[in-house]
Amino acid sequence: MADFHSGNVQANGIDFHYLEMGRGPLVLCLHGFPDNALTYRFLLPALAEAGFRGVAPFMRGYTPTGKPQDGRYQSVLLAQDAVALIPALGAASQTLPPAAGLPEQFYSRPAATDKVHGEVALMRAVLEDAINCFQKQTLKSGRRAQRLVREAEEWLFTDDPRWPFSFVNICAVLGLDPEYLRLGLKRLRQRLSAEPQEKKQPTTGPARPPLKIAA
Repeated sequence: MADFHSGNVQANGIDFHYLEMGRGPLVLCLHGFPDNALTYRFLLPALAEAGFRGVAPFMRGYTPTGKPQDGRYQSVLLAQDAVALIPALGAASQTLPPAAGLPEQFYSRPAATDKVHGEVALMRAVLEDAINCFQKQTLKSGRRAQRLVREAEEWLFTDDPRWPFSFVNICAVLGLDPEYLRLGLKRLRQRLSAEPQEKKQPTTGPARPPLKIAA
């Protein structure tokens, strides 16, 4: 295995451990479950040879990176982690913008054939996850379900243009009307609130398919 440099950095309230090779523009390599930073053990040397600084962090909850005290691992928080890691790694002042590498990009066809930029795909995934969470958890009872609904609702109904991955900014990038989406979610919540309790927890019948936002 190549001789990686390892380090630690604080970002978004988490102590991240990472593997690193090379110098140049930052390429942030983000793993998912069940992988870890070693997923990129063959990609990091190639990035370094090509003149890039490849950094593969162990994401929140993956040893030796720390675990969040509140036990939250939602997609919105993973996106926040990625955004916070860039300046924490000292890449905020680079002339070239940092790039993000995902496992599916590493193992799939070349990026030149992909019509969707990684950042836009990530924004679409964050929006889909929040809306699907709002829809699914509203149908359920229990403390955990209600907490997830509150978190999704807070993100969906907050106007915060300062954060790149806020609801209003994602809608702007994807060409969506945020107020139209909010109106639909409000109507859904009103309809579900008016239904009898037993209808909110169906035990038979097909499940609602997850929302997919067209590219």
